[in-house]
Amino acid sequence: MSAEIEVKLIIEAEALQKLLASPLITEKIVPGSEAVQHLATSYYDTAAYSLMKNGIAYRVRQNGDKFEATVKTEKEAHGAFSSRNEYNIDLPDATPVLQGFEAVGFNRDLAKITGGEPLQKLFTVSVERKLCLLQITPATKLELAVDCGQITSPFSTEVCPINETELEIKSGTKEDLLAYVDEIAKLVPISGEERSKYERGMKLCGVNLK
Repeated sequence: MSAEIEVKLIIEAEALQKLLASPLITEKIVPGSEAVQHLATSYYDTAAYSLMKNGIAYRVRQNGDKFEATVKTEKEAHGAFSSRNEYNIDLPDATPVLQGFEAVGFNRDLAKITGGEPLQKLFTVSVERKLCLLQITPATKLELAVDCGQITSPFSTEVCPINETELEIKSGTKEDLLAYVDEIAKLVPISGEERSKYERGMKLCGVNLK
């Protein structure tokens, strides 16, 4: 289990390019950490939304030929800043499973929560993710991820675009992260993205979590 502590930002394209070319980024990149990923992440629940009603989000992510299932618990959110517990297990393919999470510290019975109801795919988040690690202070390292893509659902004809910049703590303190965001805000206009991809996807399914 890992605790995911992050902030999601909306930065317009021109401002984002200015930020990425600035010393705030270029002088803090950890050598060799830059990468581009093409991610397809599908979220699942029962028809009765049993997992959601128990404060759980369940997803299966494909990254190349690797598959990973993740359980996330309810988040604590303060504006664009959020934290939640996250439990991950490797999968052989994209088929969702309910077992195996106890080995990584998740102590609830997913099969009992779903009551034998099958999981159905609710929506899929497809993005190109550009990422790198930033050593913003001697104590704090962040992952910078720039996502561009969309959310689609079999329950909706609408498409939700994704254009967001995410900073996640890999080691260090929340105070350093927030101070770094303040520095970014002095350089380019930013706004906080308070909605998670899960919340936006659920809205496509007709479920408003707010």
